[in-house]
Amino acid sequence: MKETLKIRHYVMGILYHAGNTSVQIMSSRELAAHFGIARSTVSLALKELVDEGFLIPKRGIGNFTNPKMFLSLRTGEMPPLIGIVLESGRNFYVSESGWKSLRPTCDEVIREGYNLRCLQLSGTDEDEVFEEIMNSQVDALIWIDHVTLKESLMKRLADAGLPVICDNSGFSQVDTVAYDTDSTCYEIGREFAERNVPAILYACSEWFVKHDLPMIKQAFRDAGKECRITLAKEWEKSGASLEEYFKMEKQGVAIVSFAKHSLLRKLSNQFHSDFAFFDRLETFSGKYVYPHEDRARMMLARLKERFLGKTNPEQRLIPLKFLKYKS
Repeated sequence: MKETLKIRHYVMGILYHAGNTSVQIMSSRELAAHFGIARSTVSLALKELVDEGFLIPKRGIGNFTNPKMFLSLRTGEMPPLIGIVLESGRNFYVSESGWKSLRPTCDEVIREGYNLRCLQLSGTDEDEVFEEIMNSQVDALIWIDHVTLKESLMKRLADAGLPVICDNSGFSQVDTVAYDTDSTCYEIGREFAERNVPAILYACSEWFVKHDLPMIKQAFRDAGKECRITLAKEWEKSGASLEEYFKMEKQGVAIVSFAKHSLLRKLSNQFHSDFAFFDRLETFSGKYVYPHEDRARMMLARLKERFLGKTNPEQRLIPLKFLKYKS
């Protein structure tokens, strides 16, 4: 983050939480020491804030926030400021799927009467990310769609007193509202087993290999059925080509990202293999979708409980919705 922006965000946070009261901020010397930046940079940032009317300078005393810039509709205070991070927080853009996930959460935050701040993070390690979040001065944090979140970071934020809600299951230190993909993948595996699928080519990322594929395998074991499951990456690492795979396997299912559908279909047709191609949460009879609105409502309900003093972390699972294909 640009150094002058760090100072700007700090002052905005002070101004926001001061409500209708004018408060003194740290001196330029103190701010420089706190953020580890040059005093001249701090002075430049403060001058911009004074020129824009966010700060009122008092000669010989210091700079004070101008409450007229953030007048509260409540008596003496602003509503809680909720920070939202999407995925890694370092997105160059928001994709269609990201927007479908982000929008219901933002809508629910505003509907509850809170104010919203979407956080863009620049840090690449845990210490940097922790400092960025804590310096954002949000009153609570919602982190969505980041499959590789570290529990150590969540614990540090919780220990610092920041209410955190994320959608990674298994965390014990913060509130989690996660989709029940385990049950979903088990149901997908059960349908494949019922249809006696002889082979599965699995071409999803490592995270899905670790979390989704074991449930599909478990469904086959429970049904007493066998299925040859091949990881596309491991197959290619061995030196074999996907052409050789479709020469060998003449019938089965390929679970792949949508971007790879056309390529693998072409190979399957080329070698006269009878393969059905599915996205990660799709079966012969229908597909599972994320109920983002349900998750948003549940997250905000939990956040309200936190603001009312219910501090023990809770973990809640949300079933995915099944959309059946028309026969």
